[in-house]
Amino acid sequence: MARRQRLVETRPDGVGRARGIVSSRTSGRRAHAHTYAPPPELADVVATLWTGRWDLRGQAPHTTERVPDPCANVVLELGDLPPDLPATRLVGPWTKLWRRTLAGAGHVRGVKLRAGALRAFVPRPAHTFADRIVPLATLFDDSSRLARAVNAADDEDAFAVLCDWLLAH
Repeated sequence: MARRQRLVETRPDGVGRARGIVSSRTSGRRAHAHTYAPPPELADVVATLWTGRWDLRGQAPHTTERVPDPCANVVLELGDLPPDLPATRLVGPWTKLWRRTLAGAGHVRGVKLRAGALRAFVPRPAHTFADRIVPLATLFDDSSRLARAVNAADDEDAFAVLCDWLLAH
């Protein structure tokens, strides 16, 4: 079990934006993102823990963009998802500009793995996941249980569950 520790925000003053996000400062205020340091026992494979929330009901959708990133992410999301996007997913290393239009309300939590660290959890080369979004259930039998536990918790407990899960794998 990961030692329970308080989340330490990597941008504690709230100044600055998440690295790699391309949205304007004005449009970016409509979605709230936070990043947290991983626990020490995962720091060699986890770059950051992250969360985002939005409530755009009655407002225009918000398109967010992210620059290419060689890191994979384990993502769990609640809310108004596009039909082709699995709520619990592995997002592989991305080699092109990534776009997502947010509408309605939602909440997403993720774990950004360090470049090259995907192999610690999945016995396939990272390049086989490049520019792909894969349902977590196709890779891990316990992904439904993980999603229920993470989605029922506040951020601190959710990230503790996610970190315990990563340590178990």
